[in-house]
Amino acid sequence: ESLLSHAEEIAHLGSWEYDVQPAVARLSKNLRAMYGLAENEEFTREIYTERVHPRDRMRVRRILDEAIAACQPFEYETRFILPTGETRSFLARGIPIAGPDGKTARILGVVQDITQSKRAQDDVRRLWRQMIQGRDEERRRMARELHESAGQSLAALKMSLSRLRESLPKNKKLLQTLWRSSVELADAAVQEVRTVTYLMHPPLLDEAGLGPALRWYARGFAERSKIVVTVDIADDFRRASQEVETTVFRVVQEALTNVHRYSGSKTARIHVWREGGRLFAEVKDEGCGLAVVTQRAGSQAPPGVGIAGMRERVQHLNGAFQIESMPGRGTIVRVTLPLNATADQVSLDENAAEKLA
Repeated sequence: ESLLSHAEEIAHLGSWEYDVQPAVARLSKNLRAMYGLAENEEFTREIYTERVHPRDRMRVRRILDEAIAACQPFEYETRFILPTGETRSFLARGIPIAGPDGKTARILGVVQDITQSKRAQDDVRRLWRQMIQGRDEERRRMARELHESAGQSLAALKMSLSRLRESLPKNKKLLQTLWRSSVELADAAVQEVRTVTYLMHPPLLDEAGLGPALRWYARGFAERSKIVVTVDIADDFRRASQEVETTVFRVVQEALTNVHRYSGSKTARIHVWREGGRLFAEVKDEGCGLAVVTQRAGSQAPPGVGIAGMRERVQHLNGAFQIESMPGRGTIVRVTLPLNATADQVSLDENAAEKLA
């Protein structure tokens, strides 16, 4: 027992045992210390539930009830409020043991204090978010400077070429041909600068919001790629935070690029909507499917880089990123983001926790 106690302390672990009938809980010495309990202080499931963070309470109760009913192992993360008022993050695992009747008679489990690792994750998430914000701001600045410098210079060049035409002899065919060629090159350069600045950061995204920016990008993408793109987003779609709107736009941008490069699909659909305090976005195609792309291009294929970037952007806003794909049946890229920038990661990962249970 002494050796076990030292091992638990070193590993930031505590063990427990719970008899379903009667409802009796036995906690190891280190787990009592982790929960802030005195040596002989009473501890029941009801007391435990009350000390679970209010926003985690319903999820934890449901996981435990379902595990007992099904006599199946479970695992979940939760925040726990100590008697001192301090909040710690715990990872709980349990194994129900069936009685003679096949129903759960008792549960053996361990609890690990993961507060420090969660704080480290939060620090990494915050730094990554600052990096992304810095990069997006740099794109805005470069797009603005391109528009104000190269764009204005090219516009002045076009005006000068217009004035030059008035001075050219009408009967000099070669000069007229050179003039028309210069105008065409200037028009192409103006269009290229405009396209680059808009792709780096479309002004519509800041000025009008996600809906107009996505519609504008889809029209341009369809013209360049010859892929028919439909955009399903409400005309009165309300503004979200700059971070959320930029993330959704970049994910759609990368997903459509992959559709064009790898899927072979002739169509693509963008669907964005709100529900329950979250923003949902999907990009769907009817191409060869991601599995075929991976086999064809190999492990170093460019799509992997783009997918990793999309996933990191979404996850560091406490969101969820998912790809559904089958060979020959197309691919769906799904994104879920909290509209509240300070949304809690634990509540967003509820589905994952339930799957573990």
